[in-house]
Amino acid sequence: MVVIKSRVNCYQCHQPVEKSETLLVMSKGLLKLYQCADCYKIKKPQGYFEHRKGFYCEKCKYKFSSKKPVCPYCNSSERLTKSDVSVHDLI
Repeated sequence: MVVIKSRVNCYQCHQPVEKSETLLVMSKGLLKLYQCADCYKIKKPQGYFEHRKGFYCEKCKYKFSSKKPVCPYCNSSERLTKSDVSVHDLI
């Protein structure tokens, strides 16, 4: 088996590094950006993660959590409320 050790440039420090020792950074478009391990250790990426929120659909009486305020059953967002609904509220 042949192992090709191609070299790519790190997008932060612009130094040539072996491709097997880099991380592929997500980028827009078709351009691939590579980051070396040293740059990654210096500045780790801080990702933005969207948290799920609790909802209750009054139309189909379904309690769910989602990032988008749309009921997965009836595909409606008109009669959604917060998921603070308990069993006593429904009776």
